[in-house]
Amino acid sequence: MKRIGLLSLTLVMLLTAFSVSASATTPTDVAGEMTYMARFKVHDDSGACVPPTGPDDTRPPCIRMAGGNTFGETYEDAELSGGMSGISTDDCRVVIHRSGAWFYKSISSFQGTVDGREGTLQISLVGTRPSGDAEWEGSWMILGGDGELATLHGQGTWSGYGAPDVWVWGSVFYEGQVHFDPE
Repeated sequence: MKRIGLLSLTLVMLLTAFSVSASATTPTDVAGEMTYMARFKVHDDSGACVPPTGPDDTRPPCIRMAGGNTFGETYEDAELSGGMSGISTDDCRVVIHRSGAWFYKSISSFQGTVDGREGTLQISLVGTRPSGDAEWEGSWMILGGDGELATLHGQGTWSGYGAPDVWVWGSVFYEGQVHFDPE
């Protein structure tokens, strides 16, 4: 019975050692700036929310109010520099609570390079700010990718004042860690 226990323990240790050697690459720190322009989506003829055609688009914005809270759907074009370098488009939802606190959630479609490799990524971003004139604080996480970024994983934080209004450029700063699955 002791031999079976010892054999089982040895097997578990060997499997653990092999699984560690087959794990992802060493994480790499990334940091940089995201410069972006946000604008409210507008209702098209069918009532769907779509990006506006320009600042003079007079279709009704995708904004609604309920329970003293304001809900808006926005669209952003962004440029990222630093550890993640490229462009993105972001589909976003913003909630301004009756307390004045803000909440933000988006899916970013990124195209560019990370650690010298090119491809596309889907990135989830969430954030909050205590009031409209305070800094944003949030987190980001890579959901998936294509091309040379198909095996990239990562997460981190972002912060900054952001854009002061729609149709105005603003920026936030990001940092975190990324790693590739083994090939």
